[in-house]
Amino acid sequence: MPDSDKRFTRLRIYNIVMGLFHLGQGVAIAALSNDFKLPVTATFMEGPPAAR
Repeated sequence: MPDSDKRFTRLRIYNIVMGLFHLGQGVAIAALSNDFKLPVTATFMEGPPAAR
């Protein structure tokens, strides 16, 4: 088996493992999500720059 085939095989295995890891993360996020919300407040400057 040439070196490049071994590298591609290892890369494919790595990608499959990482894909499964990310799938597990997505499932965990979906399972742990709920209706918890935090209030968001924003303030915006008004008027021209350096106005008092």
